[in-house]
Amino acid sequence: MAKSIEALNTQQVFLNFKQDPPHPTYSTPAPWEAPPLHFSAQKLAKSKADLSPTELASEARASVRSAPTHAVDVFFTDGSVDTTTGTASAAVHHDEFAALYPIPHPNPPLYRNELLGHTKGALQLAVPRDINVTIHAESLGAIQALQTVSPKDNVNLITSVLATAKNIHDSGRHVHLKIWGSQPHRDTWQRSG
Repeated sequence: MAKSIEALNTQQVFLNFKQDPPHPTYSTPAPWEAPPLHFSAQKLAKSKADLSPTELASEARASVRSAPTHAVDVFFTDGSVDTTTGTASAAVHHDEFAALYPIPHPNPPLYRNELLGHTKGALQLAVPRDINVTIHAESLGAIQALQTVSPKDNVNLITSVLATAKNIHDSGRHVHLKIWGSQPHRDTWQRSG
């Protein structure tokens, strides 16, 4: 086994590994700084796979009702991977518009799709609008990644989201990320009702 590992030159691969750089406008916040994103979660009554489309729609409506809505821009984000083709995309929906973003990387982790939805979609679209922001998402992995101030994976993508959220926060507005459901980031296809 050791000879097989040596033959793969694994040590050299790890020594040559470089993280992608953080977003140019991102800086690690000081411990006393308020976070630019506020998070909340609503757990489903049972696992997502066990919910009927009607129950799933009801859970989504309950999540929407429990999030801030007064004087707030509300966005919905989602990401999906087709496991048969490896293609992926992220979507953003708002009452005034919707957008779909293809993801060029083959078989990306699902939470990256959610992050892309937050980055290219909701937050960037919210920057010029002078109002607080609520984003509804399903990916627990994306939320957990965004709670890391010094990410080690998907560094540029995560720090881009955090830098955009800080920009909004520094303008006196609030960004609330509301997760509903209990979807781990490794899930692939998602049902919707």
